[in-house]
Parts: sequence; structure tokens; C-alpha cells
Amino acid sequence: MNSTVIETIKDKLNSSDEEARRDAVMEFPSLPLEDAKTLLIKAIGDKSWRVRKTTMEIMPKLYKADELIPLLIEALRAEDNAGLRNSSVEALVSFGERVLGYLKKYFNDKDSDIRKFIVDIIGGIGSDKSITDLIWFTNDPDDNVKMAAVEALGSIGGKKAVEPLIKLLKTDDVNVKFSVLEALSNMECAVPLTYIYEIMDNRLLRKAALDLLKHIGDATSVPYVLEGLREHSRINMESSLIALKCIAEKYPDVKDELRRQLKEMIDNSAIEKAINALDSPTIEIRKGAVFLFGLLMDVSFIPHLLNTLKDERMEEEVEEVIVSMGASAVPVLMEDFSKSGKQVKTFICHLLGRLNAKDAEDILIESLKDDNGHLRASAALALGRLSSEKAIDPLINLMQDTYVDVRTASIKALSMIVHEKSGRITEKLSHLLEASSSTVRMNALLLIAELCKPTIETVQRILSRDLLESFSKKVLFAIQDEEPAVRKTAIDVTGRLEIRNGIDEVTTALADEVPEVRQAAAKTLGILKNDKSVDALLLSIEDSNLWVKCEAIESLGRIGTEETLDKLQSLSLDKEGIIAIKAIEALKNINPDASKIFFLKALKHNDTEVKKTALEALQNLRPSKELEAAAVELLQNDEWSVRNEAAKTLLFIGAPSLVTHLKDILQKEADPTVKASLQETIKTLSLKGTK
Repeated sequence: MNSTVIETIKDKLNSSDEEARRDAVMEFPSLPLEDAKTLLIKAIGDKSWRVRKTTMEIMPKLYKADELIPLLIEALRAEDNAGLRNSSVEALVSFGERVLGYLKKYFNDKDSDIRKFIVDIIGGIGSDKSITDLIWFTNDPDDNVKMAAVEALGSIGGKKAVEPLIKLLKTDDVNVKFSVLEALSNMECAVPLTYIYEIMDNRLLRKAALDLLKHIGDATSVPYVLEGLREHSRINMESSLIALKCIAEKYPDVKDELRRQLKEMIDNSAIEKAINALDSPTIEIRKGAVFLFGLLMDVSFIPHLLNTLKDERMEEEVEEVIVSMGASAVPVLMEDFSKSGKQVKTFICHLLGRLNAKDAEDILIESLKDDNGHLRASAALALGRLSSEKAIDPLINLMQDTYVDVRTASIKALSMIVHEKSGRITEKLSHLLEASSSTVRMNALLLIAELCKPTIETVQRILSRDLLESFSKKVLFAIQDEEPAVRKTAIDVTGRLEIRNGIDEVTTALADEVPEVRQAAAKTLGILKNDKSVDALLLSIEDSNLWVKCEAIESLGRIGTEETLDKLQSLSLDKEGIIAIKAIEALKNINPDASKIFFLKALKHNDTEVKKTALEALQNLRPSKELEAAAVELLQNDEWSVRNEAAKTLLFIGAPSLVTHLKDILQKEADPTVKASLQETIKTLSLKGTK
């Protein structure tokens, strides 16, 4: 029978059809390895990666590792089949540390290719138990094996590997030295820097040495890195830029000395190379060049820095450098403004605001008329930082801009100006609230919110109590506006400013014809937390709009009166999942102990999220056998997220007696997140049991 089966599989594996060959692997019978090894080798070396991948998945299910490992090692000798060799390496690595003992007898193999594969496998496994073996391979007569060992040491790392790698720096082989420097860079371990400085005399190794100093250099490295800036080699110079920035960031105390030395030794050629580096396709190099110009503090380089803004990722670096130059940067920015595109102009506006550039007021006000929304918004915020009284009217005009971001920026800017000059804006607010444009009325309300919110420290003494009260009255009056968006905004602002005498106006809005207004009213009543609104919110639970219902339930939870318990408890079992979730969350705030029975019932809900919310609510209650049993049962749920929440619940309420049962469940669990939660729960419960 075996011979027939083998011949059938062999025919399929010889098929030109990839799927037929893959099917052959998937249907592979349980044959003794002696009978099957030829077929396995053929499948592992198949030209299709899909066939090879399937074979790799099937093999461990059919044969023990002890049987497969020697077969796979021998497959490395197939010189004419690179796919077989690579797949064998991958399979051997997947077996992990158990492979290491089998590899020992191949350490002195006559075939240098085999020795290199052995090193690659050891490196791929990545066990620090192999460091001694890899050190041994660094003395291999074959350079490829030796460099592979060095690379593997770099990937595994560890202090034990540093000393043998340093010794290799004393060899005459430049290629080996280069590999050692790369390995040390990957390890980022402490290395005696004198060895690295000695190597920098060799131009072929200088880049690798600079790349290493990027990771491990200190204040003593500065002269060597600075010297690299004068390199004729563009690559070495760029590596110096990167190293310079990294060392200065790790050792901020060297920055002043670095600046002094840099100004003494930098020449025009180095500056020209640094300017060219600003156009590098590598962002790390561009950032290094920006940092260099920041050290030089020369405003003449600002146009070059602005040119890097084609990539938005450079904005933060460029901004900090230019702002650090202070007021001297302002004339250059203003001059460059007219020559720049919209993106750079937007950025310059932001910089002018940060630099408090009073001289740029007219440029910024003119930019409020630009056809680019980003530029208008940036100019508005800059004028706010300048507290520009001259900009008040233009900024008010922006309150009805087409773009919401621009309108928001104008409101923010006006609120910043009022901190310094409250008079003119506050005089205009009454008129704005009566404007014919609903957009203006709505944004006037938002401006009032910015002016009055208590989180702004400086506003507390600028606006008088009478003025604050006047604004509150205007906000409440706007709840009756003819435009729904204005009514909704007025209600939102009432909540943001916690205008507690607005309960009646907001409660009335629960009957508004527009659902969004009713939703805002329900939410705001929860923020104001007044028992007077409980009856009205209970009525809103019957609203025809789902989201009004949700906000009403959430607000009842915030207010937290016991008289709502019965209604909320019944809603915790509502067939609409979101309603049940909101009710459970509200009950958690009011009286979770009295609602325990409903949380337990909610564990049977059809909605996964309801189950999870109920479990979260149960986690803070007193442990009980009933609760424990319910959580254990949910460890069998089809949804991984429910199982995960059940495991976390048992972490809080479980008993040590569960540990054995949980270990059995852990063995069958496939999801990695759930497994991690189970392991944490088992660990915690085990510790409980030892006390």
C-alpha cells in the first residue's frame, strides 16, 4: 500500500500544476520518514513558495523534530537547489534552541557553505547560549563564514560578544573590520571608543565608524565627528551629520562646546555639502543638516531650511531651529514670504506668531484674504498670538469662512486677543449674536465659550462678573434661535461653561423638533447634574431617536439618583445593544451592587459588546461563586474579545482553586491576547493561593 501511495504523491509532486503539487503535500499520509524523506525533500525544494510553505506547515504535524532536524541539515548540501537550502534553513530556525545540539557536529565540516549555513541558523535562532559558538566561528578560515558569525553576534548582542568583536578590529582584513563595526552598531553596547577612533584613519571604514558613534559616541567623539564634516566623501559627511545630532541629543551639555568648535572649523565646502544634504532622500540626513544649521545660528540659512518643508515630517525640526534664532529671523522670514508657495507661507505665518513678530502684522492680516484655507487659519492664529487689535474686524469676518478650520482658528485668535484687549471684541459680541448669518451667530457663541471657560487662567480677571453674567444670558437666549445649528451650539456652550441657571431652557429643548438639538440637551443636562432634570430625562428615554435615548441614559448615570434604578435596570437587558451598554454603564455609576443580578443576566445578551460591558461592570463587585462560574463559562465563548474580558474578570474575582482548570483552558486557547490574559490571571491567582 505504501508504494502505491508514494507513487501517487510522487506523480503529483512532478506535476506542472502548482495546486496539484500543493494538494499532494496537504494530503501527505502518515508514512515512516524513511519512506517519505525523498518526497519531503522534493516538496521542501519546490520552485513554488506556496508549496514550500505548505510543506513547512505539514512536516511538524507528521514527524517529530528529532526525525526532521538531521534530514533538514543534510538537505543543506543540495548545491543545485537554492530553494531547498533556504527552506531548510527557515525550517531549522523555526525549531529553535533544540536544533543547536544537532549543529555541533557540523562545526568543522569541510564544506564552507555548510559552515556558513550553520552560522546563519544559529543567528536566526538568536539564542544567547550560542554566543560562545559564534565567537569560535569568528576564527573560521573562510571569510564568508567569519563575517556571517560577526553579523550573527551583532544580531544576538550581549556584553559577552563585545570583547571578541573588538579583537577582530585588530585584524588586517578590512571586510571583517567593516562587518564588526556594523555588528557593534546593531548591538549598541558600550565599546571602548579609543578602538573606534583609531580605525577612523582608514577612509574605507570611516562611514561604518561614524554610524557606530551615532549609537555609542559621547563628548570625546565630537572632534572626530566634526572632522567628518570636512570629508570629501559625501557619504561620510552625511554620516557625520547624523552622528552629530544623535550625540548632541544624548549629551545636551556638549551643545555649547559643539557650537564653538563647529564655528571654528566649518568651511564653505562643508556648508555647501550640508546645504545639499537638505535635499537628501533620507530624512535622517536632512534632519542632521537642519541640526547643523541650528548650531550655526546663521539666519542666512533660513531660505534653505524652508526648502525642506516639501516633506511635512521636517516641520518640527525646522521650526525649533528657526525659533531658536529669535527676533533676528523675522526680517528674513518676511522677505522670504512673498517668494514662497502656499505651504511654506502657511508655515512662515506660524513662525511669525511664535516669534511675536509685531512687524509682520500687516502681512498676516493680508493673508487672511488668501484663497488658501490653511494659510488663512495659520495667519489668524499668528495674529492671535500677537494680540493684534488691528486684526479684530478681519478675524470677525472669518467667523463665516467656508472652512470650519478657518472659523475655529478665528475664534481661537479672537479669544487670545481678548486676554490682552477685551474691550473691542466684547462690544461687538451682542451685534454678532444678532447677525443675519446663522454661521456668525453660532461662532459668536463658540467665541463666548472660549472667552468664558474657566480653564483660561488670564480671563478670570479680564472679564467682569457682570459681563460674564451678561454673556450667560445671551447664550441661554440663543437656545431659542430659529436655526437648529445655533440652538444646538448654544446648548453645547451652556454645558461647556456649566451655566447652572440654564436648566429650564435646556430641559425645554428636550422637546425640540430636531433630534440633534434634543441629543445636545440630554447630554448637557448630564453635565449640569441637577435632580430637577431627572423626570424629563426619563421621558427622553422613550424618544424616537436612538442617540437621544443614549444621551439621556448616560446623563441619568451622571446625575446618579436611586429613583432611576428600576428603569435603567430594565434597559440593561434591552435587545438594542447600544441601549443595554449605556444602561449598564449608568448603573455602574449609580449603584452597581444593587444591579449585580442584571449584569449577570446581561452576560446572556446576543451582543458581544454588551457581554464585555457587563463583565467590566462585574469586575469591581465582591467576588461570588455565581459570578466566578459565569466568567468561567464565558471562557468558552466563540468571540476572543469576550474570552479575554472573562479572563481579566477572573483576575479580579477568581479564587486560587480555579488555577488547575484555567491551565487546562490555556492549553486549548489559540488567541495570543487571550492566552496572555489567562497567563496573568493564573499567575495572580497562584500568588493568592500561596499567601
